[in-house]
Amino acid sequence: MQLPEVQPGHVDVEGAKLAVQAYVDPKAAESALRFFARGAGLLPVRFVIHNQAHKQVSIAPGQTYLIDGQAQAWPLLTADQVYERSKCTLT
Repeated sequence: MQLPEVQPGHVDVEGAKLAVQAYVDPKAAESALRFFARGAGLLPVRFVIHNQAHKQVSIAPGQTYLIDGQAQAWPLLTADQVYERSKCTLT
């Protein structure tokens, strides 16, 4: 993934540039993650921050949601949740 500032649709938050890439296509998701993530019911999302701000940037997973095309909010999964959903596709 390129730096956020060269991608269309990137966001600038007080000097920190952010970009997101969702792997909707099952083959692209499998290529990026090396397992059939979409078959496990997961939507892999790459979130890149290029911090050029003069302060620390942090993400609060419990307060971070992905918004879909129907304006529904989806919470981020923990590593344990991802593992549980995906372990059947790793065999």
